[in-house]
Amino acid sequence: MPCLPTDIPLTQPQNAVVHHCGGHAIVGAVAGSGKTHTMVARCIHLLEQGTDPRRMLVLMFNKSAQEDFTRRLGIACQRAKLPTVEVHTFHGFGLRLASRLCQAGLLPEARLETDISILRRGAREILQAVNAQQPDDEQLDLTFEVVNEFLEALDGLKGDLYPSADGRGDLAALSADQRFLRGFALFEEARQSKHMRTFADLIYDPVMAALANPAVATFIGGRYDHVIVDEFQDINEAQMTLIRFIAGTRATVMAVGDEDQCIYGWRGARPDYMTSLFTAEFPGSTRYTLPHTFRYGHALSLMANFVITNNQNRTDKICLSVPDRQTMIDVRVPERDLGAEVVTVVRDWVQRGGTYSDIAILVREYAHSPVSEVALLQAGIPYRIVGAAPFFERAEALGLRAYLQLAAGGFAAIDDRQRRVQLVTALLQTPTLYLRKTMIEQIAEETADSPNDLLQIAERVFNSDRRAQPYTKTRRLDAVDRWRWVMGYGARKSAALLLTDLIGRLNLYREIEKSIPDRRVADEKVRMIEQIVKLARSQPLTAPEFADFLDQLAIDYGASADRGDDRVLLTSCHRSKGLEWRVVILPELTDGQFPAIKDGSTASDIEDERRLFYVALTRAMEKLVLIVPLDRSFVAAAHGGKSTAPASPVVSRFLYEANVLVATEELATERKIKCDARSAALLQRYREAIAA
Repeated sequence: MPCLPTDIPLTQPQNAVVHHCGGHAIVGAVAGSGKTHTMVARCIHLLEQGTDPRRMLVLMFNKSAQEDFTRRLGIACQRAKLPTVEVHTFHGFGLRLASRLCQAGLLPEARLETDISILRRGAREILQAVNAQQPDDEQLDLTFEVVNEFLEALDGLKGDLYPSADGRGDLAALSADQRFLRGFALFEEARQSKHMRTFADLIYDPVMAALANPAVATFIGGRYDHVIVDEFQDINEAQMTLIRFIAGTRATVMAVGDEDQCIYGWRGARPDYMTSLFTAEFPGSTRYTLPHTFRYGHALSLMANFVITNNQNRTDKICLSVPDRQTMIDVRVPERDLGAEVVTVVRDWVQRGGTYSDIAILVREYAHSPVSEVALLQAGIPYRIVGAAPFFERAEALGLRAYLQLAAGGFAAIDDRQRRVQLVTALLQTPTLYLRKTMIEQIAEETADSPNDLLQIAERVFNSDRRAQPYTKTRRLDAVDRWRWVMGYGARKSAALLLTDLIGRLNLYREIEKSIPDRRVADEKVRMIEQIVKLARSQPLTAPEFADFLDQLAIDYGASADRGDDRVLLTSCHRSKGLEWRVVILPELTDGQFPAIKDGSTASDIEDERRLFYVALTRAMEKLVLIVPLDRSFVAAAHGGKSTAPASPVVSRFLYEANVLVATEELATERKIKCDARSAALLQRYREAIAA
């Protein structure tokens, strides 16, 4: 038995992985199955068998995972009096590989550009060149977010190896915005002329060189006997191809992951790498499963199994809880509103001796966060949001907040000069007026100093722009007329009515869809605005009062930050992957919101959403709270043990599939709920597996 950094024994499936011999292997590891523990033990076993540590390579997906694995492996190697092995992130390995290829004269010398501000500036220049070739009404709005989207699109295209002679990356190109594709070619031309690499190029450049030049492929391969790859379900085509070149004809590869947790499709990740592509690339591979979770109890395992087995693109495995784990499942239908229910759950946990930091609220997208944020702030419950700004500081909210300020008497009423700059900047970008950054800054700074002169300042700057096309000039003058209309709207009128009328006059949703290339981002921005309007309707406030309400939330959030680390965490389901909490709250489980579906959604889209739901469920350790709308069909289905949702469910269809009552009561009590045949078969399989 390998010497481990802890006294935790290996399960039989873990032991089989550790002692694997005779070729490649792929390991399906369910959530919370101790895969890091197993991979450390695998490394120790190989070292004990006499493997040269210089011929072993462990590839991790991100820096934090690499650091944690290195630490744990180091402890194990020290205890076993063994040398340690190489542990790299993909990009860390790519950096070293690119350097070696340059030294060998097989790759052009280039510097790594890590300054994101320089990359953004270069990307903006490229997009300006693209815009110069576009009609006025099809130009990209070169906001901070769109520039970032372009950089992310470049990384995505490179992850799919676009363009290459064998057609790799063609699928990514078909789904990409055509303006971004034109920008890709220009960006690459500029990058190569400047002898520069981004992080994505650390993998892209060596792989593309190896595809074009057999000498590069020969140089990369043959250096290792064993390669272990973590989080294999998250890799993209470039990383998969790199693994193939690293392995060459010598190394055996062990890939560890879980296709049921493949949730980064927009980055190029595909469950197929786990289900079929690995074995196609490495014929004769042995497939293992780590089915036991050490994170949560039987009820949650059953729920997760009931849900995820509806997916077709997966291997046939189920998750099994170890005997000493128990997780409470709490399904709640709010008596008043969702936010009040979230507050009730949090207070109840703390009153029972828990802490705020035990709790995570996971949202499908950040547009769903305002209700919970407002409720927590008004209840005095400290929270922190990770992955996004608090909703009242996001671009969409600031834009509407600026219009509210116009209706409330203008920017002169705001004492803080920097706040005036911030709001005027947001006003000028809601919707886009195709202003250069210098023009936005000029108007914002001048208005901050003379807040009563916004209209005159804006008209003067607009008229001074000799480069503006007729369409753009008209658009800007129309904006000044709208601002004048808002100023005369009346301070005593309803904020909700103002916002509703304003959105219509601005044609704001269409403007967002037109100016933001990434449909996912555009849709979330629209939903964010809808949430703000919904909030305004729930508060019978005038425009000035609602503006003050939003400002007070910002003040309260600042006070919340002073409470230290003991705060409720609010983040997205995507960002929760790899993490766990004692309590997880999933709010707003309404069909259409989770899964996030729209016209044209395919079966594959639903499978993507189901995997995300599975990940969110399996973050909970002691308590999982599911907040659902009233749906009598769901109640009837739950009590009848039926796991099929009706054609138009109110509650998320995934809650139907989870068969909650069957999952929570079948193993815990003598009560027997007669359930549908599919659930009964899975339940029997689970019982037999844990009995064995």
